[in-house]
Amino acid sequence: MEISLNLIEEAIKLNSVEEVRKALIEYIRVEPENSEKIINALNYAKENIQGLFEVHDGTKLEEDNKWTKEHFLKTLQDLSKNFSEERFNHLCLVGAFIYPNVDNSDQDTVIINNVKPVSDSEIKFEKVKSALALGSGLLIGYIIGKKVNKKR
Repeated sequence: MEISLNLIEEAIKLNSVEEVRKALIEYIRVEPENSEKIINALNYAKENIQGLFEVHDGTKLEEDNKWTKEHFLKTLQDLSKNFSEERFNHLCLVGAFIYPNVDNSDQDTVIINNVKPVSDSEIKFEKVKSALALGSGLLIGYIIGKKVNKKR
């Protein structure tokens, strides 16, 4: 929504951390399904204003099996009291989960700060599978090439 982006830009021009925070909170509240745009707006704000985030107050952030509209609204209130990066990212994930963007149903999942990263062992396994497939193909090609050369 243009209004939310304009609010963020105006708050940055005023060099007001509080106004930027309020504008980002409003953006999440109004368009929770647009987590990619919200993250882009956040990155823009982080580049243009110092001291945006507060230290996380230690409050436990709920697991996805407890994400509801009520949890979204409560976390939105908590963000206005403690504007931590952990809570902001959590709220983006909750918003995208509760209010999925139906227009971008074919869009990849947005992962914020590798909240659910792929493990190193999974990456290594995929590399090994690729290397084995490539090696097998080369070996088969070599064997076929040898047999073709012997027949000549």
